[in-house]
Amino acid sequence: MLLLNKTSRLLAATVLALVTTGVQAQPTPDLVLMEGAGQRITLGDVQGALLRVPTAQRQQLLANKGQLAMLINDLFSRRVLAQQARTRGLDKGADVAALRRIAEEGALSELAVQQIDADTAPSDKQLTERARAIYNKDSKPFQRPAGTHTSHILIRQEGDKEAARKRAEEVLAKVKAGGDFMALAQQFSEDPGSAVRGGDLGFYSQGRVVKPFEDAVAKLKPGETSGLVESEFGFHIIRLHERRAAGVAPFEEVRPMLEARVRGELAEEGRQRELQKLMKDALIKGDALDQVVKANAPAQPAPTSAPAAKASAAK
Repeated sequence: MLLLNKTSRLLAATVLALVTTGVQAQPTPDLVLMEGAGQRITLGDVQGALLRVPTAQRQQLLANKGQLAMLINDLFSRRVLAQQARTRGLDKGADVAALRRIAEEGALSELAVQQIDADTAPSDKQLTERARAIYNKDSKPFQRPAGTHTSHILIRQEGDKEAARKRAEEVLAKVKAGGDFMALAQQFSEDPGSAVRGGDLGFYSQGRVVKPFEDAVAKLKPGETSGLVESEFGFHIIRLHERRAAGVAPFEEVRPMLEARVRGELAEEGRQRELQKLMKDALIKGDALDQVVKANAPAQPAPTSAPAAKASAAK
């Protein structure tokens, strides 16, 4: 009875943890995602198709509604076309057997490659050591120009300039009152490219922004916010985050990119090693290859008899 109570408490705690941390229960593989014309696509079908996708990318695709819908539609269209082929008896010929064999070997080879990648995956320490070795060997690829990092809120002056100025002043008042700059940019900025990022423009080099904007930023210290800055685009409210001198990017900044590169290089090395072992006794048969090429080469045109033609003309 005591064991049962402890188990019950553990299960309850686990459920509570899942709820409080926002973890969503996964739907079952038989969940129908698309149905019609006597066919259906389930979550299990999608998961099967995603076996050919690197593990790290599967979750991203499943969390993207647009991409997921495209995949489901593609799977469904293949399924209804395949059913039409069966109805017409196209699944009985020798060509289908060959295509099935090729498709099966393609799928199995991809699974084999994934297993090789898993078996030869480097440790975090190996990744970091090799990435740092690349970084230390040659710093030229990691040189970067001087840059400025800002965010802004843009109110466009399309038509009524004074109305635009008034709206910009109202937003500026909210910023000065302590409002969250990122949230205000998302709510009010009319620069769609940066508004979704809370107004963040990232780092840029000198001359990449319009002169009124650049001149206003030059007067700011990191952390400061400008007043209204008028440019050809409208009224800006600018916050300076950081100024960065030209030089070599710190290792930690380029580390994710370098580790991704190393991971790919090591995976390719592991695949090649395994393939060399598997194919060590395999040879392309040159004579057989020549037979195929010769049998399929285009026929050469018969040569014309030039001397005979001249003789005939002389008569």
